[in-house]
Amino acid sequence: MKKYDDLNRFYEGLAEIRLGDKYGFINKELIEVVPCKYDFISSFSEGLAIVGLDKKYGFINKDGEEVIPLKYDYVCDFNEELALVKLNDKMGYINKEGKEVIPLIYDDVYDFHKGLAIVVLDNKWGFIDKEGKVIISLIYDEAYDFHKGLAVVRLNSKCYFINKAGKEI
Repeated sequence: MKKYDDLNRFYEGLAEIRLGDKYGFINKELIEVVPCKYDFISSFSEGLAIVGLDKKYGFINKDGEEVIPLKYDYVCDFNEELALVKLNDKMGYINKEGKEVIPLIYDDVYDFHKGLAIVVLDNKWGFIDKEGKVIISLIYDEAYDFHKGLAVVRLNSKCYFINKAGKEI
């Protein structure tokens, strides 16, 4: 077996490896399936792993194929079939085919939880669904994920609970 500078445990059948300052993956047979050529990698999640090179990020599959080009300034793991991405200071979401299903128009976005995600535009917070439809208007100064049907929001220095219809409780 080739000697590596660092190894990680297996996730979804592959383990991260490092040789010098470059990263790749080996399989459970200890065969290098992704050569150590990336500046950054993450563990596989939902069948894809984040990879980075020259401060641009995208995704590879378990065969090492770059299925989503390394063009984004920032990406997160897929969550509920979508990944948040950032390009030129705007954020949105892509699907596993790399299609921007929710346009990169937001200043900040958060992971989806049970079909809803917090988004921020012009310092106003709200919630969208997986199709990008605004479910709860972007009117809040801050918002937190829903838990047991309620979310905490802040508006004009006051905190409230709201339900998924956006009604104050």
